[in-house]
Amino acid sequence: MSEEGRSRRRQFEEDFRPLEEDERVLKARSADGEMLAVLCYDPSPKVATAVVENPRVGLDHARLLAEHHRTGFGLEQVGRRVEFLRDAQVQRLLLRNPQCSAVLLQRILLPKRMGDVYRLTTNRETTEKVRSTARKDFRKKFAAGAAEERVRLILQCEGRCLPMLVGVALDGKATALLCQRPLTSTLLIQNLARWPSTPPPVLQHLARQPMVQRNVQLKNLVLSHPNTPAQLKSGRWR
Repeated sequence: MSEEGRSRRRQFEEDFRPLEEDERVLKARSADGEMLAVLCYDPSPKVATAVVENPRVGLDHARLLAEHHRTGFGLEQVGRRVEFLRDAQVQRLLLRNPQCSAVLLQRILLPKRMGDVYRLTTNRETTEKVRSTARKDFRKKFAAGAAEERVRLILQCEGRCLPMLVGVALDGKATALLCQRPLTSTLLIQNLARWPSTPPPVLQHLARQPMVQRNVQLKNLVLSHPNTPAQLKSGRWR
């Protein structure tokens, strides 16, 4: 926590903590400036709600609540304000907050693109609950996504997303797009060769890549895939 944050927390403990909750709620509804910022450190969900409903509340207050508040209900009040939930920093802080509820998490994930959701699955700044939910959402978005977007992501992450997609198939268009690209990344080739859903045409395409033809280990990896066509396994690689 920054020095400014420590100072605000001390001020809350000294000036506001001794007051009854209802009195703190009233102050949160009418406060402005630094006093409103200090009240963002109040642990009460009622006070958090009053801060959000204050006509003078702004993004700085929403960010403070997203970072420091520790009740699901209070955080959901931040998420009810569209202009707050659209803010990248508010989102980042909410996703790091262990009290971010499933409802709020879904509101954050719903408008995100497939690639952004995938990046959340590996983001160590977020909680395990967030990563787990993001993995489920990523599978849904990938299965329903446009072929171009799916292929772009596979290429960009060198197939690192594929282990999360066991049981999800590529359609004909995505398969054709992959087969149009020269594949020069060892990691991408390995991930495609290990993914149970890799379709036969993509495995044939892998087999034609110079890198695979020169590398015995990659060649054997492609050959061992259950979807590898019989003519490849019989030694006819071209």
